[in-house]
This record gives sequence, C-alpha cells and structure tokens, in this order.
Amino acid sequence: MADNPDLWAWFVFKSGLLPIRAKELLVACERRGLTLGEALGQLPQAAAELGLTPDEAHSLRPPDHLIPMRALTWNHELYPAGLRHLPLKLRPALLFYRGEVSLLSRPLVLLGPAQPTRQTPIDPLEEALDLILGEDWLIGAFEHTPQATLLLNALRHTEGEAALFLRSGLEARRWSDEEQTFLKAQRLVALSPLPPQTPEAPTWVPLLEHIAMAAASRIITTGSPEAITQFAQRCFDKPLLGLTDHIPVDTKKAGAFAITDQPTDILIWLTGERIRANGDLREADTQPPVEQPKPELSPGEILAILESGGKIPSALRKRLTSHNQGE
Repeated sequence: MADNPDLWAWFVFKSGLLPIRAKELLVACERRGLTLGEALGQLPQAAAELGLTPDEAHSLRPPDHLIPMRALTWNHELYPAGLRHLPLKLRPALLFYRGEVSLLSRPLVLLGPAQPTRQTPIDPLEEALDLILGEDWLIGAFEHTPQATLLLNALRHTEGEAALFLRSGLEARRWSDEEQTFLKAQRLVALSPLPPQTPEAPTWVPLLEHIAMAAASRIITTGSPEAITQFAQRCFDKPLLGLTDHIPVDTKKAGAFAITDQPTDILIWLTGERIRANGDLREADTQPPVEQPKPELSPGEILAILESGGKIPSALRKRLTSHNQGE
C-alpha cells in the first residue's frame, strides 16, 4: 500500500498530534486498507470510523505544499523488516535517508556499537571488513563509534557499500568530503529516524542505537568473551557473532550467539553454515562448554558443503581455493 512520505512526515511531526497518537492513527488507516491520503480525504465525515475526535478531524488539514522528504514509510518494501517488530512507541514511522537507498534490499550486518577495551581486537575486525565488504551484505555502523571509523576507512581501499546510522537528522549533520564522495558514488546510505533538522543530542543515543540494532539482520561485535556476553543481552534475538582476541577453554557462555578468534569465520557464519574450520567458531549456549572431539574439515570439504547451499562469497571461495591448492 503505497503512500506519500511527505504527507507522513507532516502528519507525524507537524500536524499537532503527538507522534505516538499519529502512529496509532496510521495503524488504524492500515487496518481499513486506506492510505493516509485517502483517510484524510474522508474527514471530517469518517472521523469516528478512524478513531479521531471531532477536534482532531477538523484540525488535520495538510498544507497545500508539503516539504519534499527522502524517507521510507514503514510499509515501504525497503523499510528494514526488523523495525516493524518494535513496539509502536519505538518504531519509526519514517526512516529518512541520504544516498543509495536501494542498498537496503541486501541483508544488513551491523557492527555492534560496543565501546572498545584493551581486549577489543581492532586488527581482526579490520581484516574481517576486508573480507565481507563487496559481497552480498550491506555492512552498517552507528556514527561516532570506533566501528564506524573502521568501516569508512575500509571503504577507501575495498570495494563495497555501507550504511551509516546517524545521531541527528540528515540536514543537521556536517558531511565530510569523503562521505559526500561515497554518497555520490552510491557506495553509502545514511539513515536516521529523526526529522531532517533535528540536532544531535546525547539523550537520543540509546534509542537510536536500539533502532540500528533492530534494523540489522545480524550483528558483529568485538571484545572479551565476557564483554560479548554482556553485549548480547542488548541484541534482542538477532544472530550475533563476537570477535575476540582469544577464547579461553574455561569460558562460561550464555545466550544464543557465536564467538570466534578467526576473522575468516565471519564469512562462514554469514553464509548460515555452522562449520568447525581451522578456527574455533562455536555456538554459545546456556551451559558451560563441553569439549568433544570434532572432525576437522579440509578447505575442500568446506567448499563442497557451501557450494551445496548456494552462492559462495568470492572472498571466501578465493581463500578456501588457495588453501586447497596448498595441501
């Protein structure tokens, strides 16, 4: 059901309704199979049917000229599916964007906005980005984090595209020359649920991080196994991979996530295969780990398994093929 984002932006932010009230009315329109424009066109006669008070019905008159908006309404096909599962109070009615919005047709893999510690393996994350950028995923990060810095740095020397979740509205942000180059080259899409002129405010950060994680299909984070376990509690039911500098044998794990110290395991994890390769990619559970003998797969065997499941990322194929030829 197509609708006009310009009209939605006016309705949610400029009509005089509280945003939560506006979103409730948008849901009411959808239940009746109406676009917002069609519903407003039936006022004030259909006020009761739409759940509007008489005062609301008479005041909801959009201006003749709406401000053009680059935004996705929550019923647009490119609107991240994970956001639709948020409670109505948190769910953005619109996701404003700048750049190549069609990039959102790919599965979004977010670099979790965890704060760095001495144990945070920055170098392995850099290696991981070299492997996964330019493949079938859209790699995203939350701005003003070490992960965003690494991602933008990687775009300089690696093919691929990225998403940047903002702390402000699109028009309230200063863009670097490099960011503008990426935007014009259709290699970057910037996203914000805030109206374009909204300035950055620290109080918004937890909510905006929450929305960024909800939008992702998968999340990658870094740190010690303990820090990864704590971070997993913020990630809903999203598949999570923790990249650490080592995996102690006696680590107690909780939640449903994987921990590895091998950046190349990220490629295997993203393809959906649970394979014990040269590294130690392990699925976490609610019990202390029980070490059991597992057969070691050769690169050729891993390649055959992945080929049976469909397309293999080119970086992973190249790495496995080179290992296979070296045997």
